[in-house]
Amino acid sequence: MSESVHYEDVLAAQAIVYQYLPRTTNYEYASLSRMLGCQFWIKHENHLPVGAFKVRGGVHLVHSLTDEGLATREPAGMTLDIMRRLVDDIVLVSDAEIEQGIRLLLSCTHNLAEGAGAATTAAALKIRAKLRDQKVVAVLSGGNLDLRMLRGILAADSQAAAGSEPA
Repeated sequence: MSESVHYEDVLAAQAIVYQYLPRTTNYEYASLSRMLGCQFWIKHENHLPVGAFKVRGGVHLVHSLTDEGLATREPAGMTLDIMRRLVDDIVLVSDAEIEQGIRLLLSCTHNLAEGAGAATTAAALKIRAKLRDQKVVAVLSGGNLDLRMLRGILAADSQAAAGSEPA
C-alpha cells in the first residue's frame, strides 16, 4: 500500500519541477474572449519541451529515484479527491465540437492542438452562455495531430462553409 499524497507534497514537487522546466505560459486571446463573452486564458502546456503537462510528473518521478528503487506515490487518488470536492460539472463534447475547437485554436492562437488539447476550448464554446463575464482558463496540451487528420478537419470546415453560402 502506497502512502497518500498531500498538498504539501505537490508544492515540494513543484520546486523540483521548476529546476528543470519553465513555468507554463498563459495568454489571453482577445478574439476568443470576445467570442466566448468571458475573459478567456489559455495555459500553454503545449509549449513545454514535449508538448504536454505529463512531463512534469516524469521529471518528479525521475528525481524521486533512489539507490533502492523507485519512490512511489498515489497521485491519482489525490486527483480524484480534489475532483470530488471541487468539480461541479463535466461538459461532454462531440468529435465535431472538438474539431471546431481545433480549428478555432489554430485560427485564433496559431497553435495546433490535438483532440484532447482542444477539448477544453470546445467545452468553453459549448457552454459560453454559462461562462459569460467570468475568468476562464483552458489548458492547451499536445499538438499530436497528423497532417492527414488536420487536412480532413480543415476540409470539413471548408465544405460546411461552402454549403452555407447562397447559390
